[in-house]
Amino acid sequence: APARPAGARAAAAAAPSVSGLLAGPAFDGAAARRALVTAAGDDYSVRVLTRRDGDRSRVVVLLGEAHLKSPEAAALGRRVIERFRTYGFEGYANDSPAARRFLSEMREARQISAARAPEKFGEGSTIDEARRLAARRRGTLAAVRRMLEAMPAAERGEVLAASARAASAGEAKDVAIVDGEGKTLLDAAGLRDMLTALAGGAYARVEASFVPRPVHLEAGHRPGLAERMFLRGSAVRRFARRAAAAAVAAYLLSPPLPLPLMHAAVLAGVSSILYVRIGDWIPRRLLDGRWGAFFPLRTGMIRGRDRTMARNIAAASASADGADPVLAIVGADHVPGIARRLTREHGFSAAGLDALTAR
Repeated sequence: APARPAGARAAAAAAPSVSGLLAGPAFDGAAARRALVTAAGDDYSVRVLTRRDGDRSRVVVLLGEAHLKSPEAAALGRRVIERFRTYGFEGYANDSPAARRFLSEMREARQISAARAPEKFGEGSTIDEARRLAARRRGTLAAVRRMLEAMPAAERGEVLAASARAASAGEAKDVAIVDGEGKTLLDAAGLRDMLTALAGGAYARVEASFVPRPVHLEAGHRPGLAERMFLRGSAVRRFARRAAAAAVAAYLLSPPLPLPLMHAAVLAGVSSILYVRIGDWIPRRLLDGRWGAFFPLRTGMIRGRDRTMARNIAAASASADGADPVLAIVGADHVPGIARRLTREHGFSAAGLDALTAR
């Protein structure tokens, strides 16, 4: 065992100064690119956009997901979000009764799908995983802090000296804090920064550096007319179908309904069904354009929210420290519309995954 340093004075001598430290782990563009290449496929769609901001290149990565997926696909999604320090996630911001009813129906449908085919749909949304990541990292960091503060000063000095040597020698994994499963919670560089910050009273800066900065992409969203029509559309369609079925059943009974009333009921049901089906038949690229305004029951939950999320993604990218790339985790149906709005309204242009390493 190495000689134990003589308390806090030796620890201060072995430690680097706080200035220049605490910038957090540098973004690893190559690792992020590898994770995205692996994830792209049936469960995820990936688009990269860039914008010049003075001498910096702002990079946005759109990760479109299926909200239900296999355990293997969920693991790929977790691997992606762990590579980014700044990310945003979709989250419907509407507390109206119609919205709550719609979200409840969606949750029930997902639970049924997961129960029927757990091998294909057994895992939930990567968006939910992104919400939990920051809280989990903050809790881990707090637990490590408590553990280090409980150490005698001499032992902390020994750990600090060892972590500083390992970090400077490029052997960050050789001195680390790991959990019960062997996963690294804090490598040598992180441990060095943590101990230095605790000695200098700068723990808040460490937390800000090592804990991801999540952004709620639908903050400030205001539902438009088409969105409100969509939320009420399911009830309208159910009523129209039931009216048509009731009219046909009543006609077969005696005495029949008046003919004009029956015709009106049947026409309402058939037209409602055809209206939705025609919206399903039109290609998505047309619905993203002007045609989408004519089919609010098909696009009502997409277009307005795309606008809000694109605005918040652009704002998050502009404020990201060190021009870090911003990862936006959204449903796959939102990716084309968000990409289009970022390009047309916020000055971004399409790019490839190489933009993550060419910065």
